[in-house]
Amino acid sequence: VGRILDRYSNRLKISGAVFRPDIYEWVAGLRVADLVNKADGLREDAFLDRAVLIRQRPDLTREMRSIDLGKALTKDPQHDLLLQKEDELLISSKVEMTDSLKVTLLGEVHVPGDYHYITGMTLKALILNAGGFTDASSSTIEVAHLIIRDTVVGTDARSSEIELIRLTDTLSFSQLDIALRPYDVITVRKKPTYTKPETVLVVGQVQFPGPYALNSSQERVSDLFKRSGGALPDANITAAYIKRFKSDEERKRIAEDARRLQLLFADSSATVLKDLEKEYNRIPLNLEKILIRPGTIEDVVLQSRDELIIPRFDAQVRVSGAVLQSTQIPFNKGAGFRYYISSAGGYARDAWRKSAYVIYANGKSATARRFLFVKSYPKVLAGSEIIVPKEPFARNRLTTGEVVGLSSALASLAGVVIALLRL
Repeated sequence: VGRILDRYSNRLKISGAVFRPDIYEWVAGLRVADLVNKADGLREDAFLDRAVLIRQRPDLTREMRSIDLGKALTKDPQHDLLLQKEDELLISSKVEMTDSLKVTLLGEVHVPGDYHYITGMTLKALILNAGGFTDASSSTIEVAHLIIRDTVVGTDARSSEIELIRLTDTLSFSQLDIALRPYDVITVRKKPTYTKPETVLVVGQVQFPGPYALNSSQERVSDLFKRSGGALPDANITAAYIKRFKSDEERKRIAEDARRLQLLFADSSATVLKDLEKEYNRIPLNLEKILIRPGTIEDVVLQSRDELIIPRFDAQVRVSGAVLQSTQIPFNKGAGFRYYISSAGGYARDAWRKSAYVIYANGKSATARRFLFVKSYPKVLAGSEIIVPKEPFARNRLTTGEVVGLSSALASLAGVVIALLRL
């Protein structure tokens, strides 16, 4: 026995602003007003000017008809339509229709955003509802009223009408008793000279580490260093650097660069993606030179959230990468680049010698240079790290065992081919 199909052929549905929205039985001769009475009548918020009747055609597609609900309830035959099976009557609510109206508040208020429009709403009530003005608010408020028209008259193609309000006192709301309209956009302008205090941080071996408020938009490293009381005896000022956090715009730019590289080259974006993971950039400083000649181009202008780092003196040199033993070696003032490589056991077999480089404690780097037959190595300072990269093709180089195995396989294959040719 097959399963009984869930099909209905004698029902009506009414929803919206009635007391009992539900599904009702269809009977011949039933009209719109009769269905409303079955649902115990209209609620107080029912919208009488228009209701929607959704009707199902014989091919099960649907059509929509608009009716004047007020006239339907007075038995007007043009609107009190005779209902058919599967008809659905939708009656709108004035409250729901009003809730769809809004005004938008932007700018220097505590809670900007969209607000539901209520009949009789004033600018004063809206701003109070938004928590009032911020400290940055100016005395100028702009109200844009929507211009509703069916056609453009002449050359006037404006979509809104602008009303400017200039307050004599932002603490007084007497000038704000202005009626608002649906879809108004209110903008509270910012004071042209207002800027929030911006802070930076000094970390490390100084007399007074901690946060500092910037005196001006042009304050430099030398100014901040003096305010921090100067360096302690164990400070390494040659290792000073700035930690500058990346902005959202910079992160987006780096992500876009990585995406482009991925499209062009399979593996070229690895370095860019690694850079994207870092939350900040490291700006190396020549603090000794900055203190001698403040205000020069090397005396970096500070930005909000910058951190000036003055590390403790580190009497070690790190050696890592393609050497026999990655290690730390005590700093020897008279020793050079090759001394530290030798102290780490020398280069490994896959070392890319000409690309070895030094990263200094302040983040700056230097590599070896060659002029004709003379090769000069970078100077090594306390706290530096020497990095020897691997040759890029070293990973693809075959070992002796792999060469022997490949040769044997080729010889066997050649023997098979010769045997087949002799057949």
